[in-house]
Amino acid sequence: MRLTSVASGLALLSIQAAAHPGHDLSEEIAERRAFLGNIERASLAHCATKLRTRGVEQRNIERRAALLKNAREKLALKKKRDVDTVLATSHNKTELGYTINTDADTLFSGQNSCVLTPEVTQGPYYVGGEYVRRNIIEEQEGVNIVLDYQVIDVDTCEPVPNVYLEMWHCNSTGVYSGVIANGNGD
Repeated sequence: MRLTSVASGLALLSIQAAAHPGHDLSEEIAERRAFLGNIERASLAHCATKLRTRGVEQRNIERRAALLKNAREKLALKKKRDVDTVLATSHNKTELGYTINTDADTLFSGQNSCVLTPEVTQGPYYVGGEYVRRNIIEEQEGVNIVLDYQVIDVDTCEPVPNVYLEMWHCNSTGVYSGVIANGNGD
């Protein structure tokens, strides 16, 4: 019995060693670093003055402030929370100094951009024929979130009109609707 246990243990160790050979990742890391270093634009910083001068930044601030106001009213959110609830909740952003009275110009301005690059992930859960809609809540428990997107052409620094944006998302339990697959929600 003991010899069988030792043999089984050695067999398991050899499988572990074969599955994780401990190869050197430095070449892969260098290749990735070189690729990322060749991306021409990594931010919209070069567009900031142009967007501000043309009033795009101010319109964004006003639009987002209106969205926030509308969401607060629709969700019946209070402007002020009770002290006990606030002190018991950590969002790890207190160092930013934001309060319920922080000006909308401060909240909705700055370099809050995501620049698209040629590196693209296809899939895994695209479902053809799904609804095109503005509200993606499916009458399930979860945290409400309000998103506002604007697509800027990094070459012209102009907003791109009439953009169709597809967002892959799951519910609060990790389930993607319309998808039947192993691991969906596990």
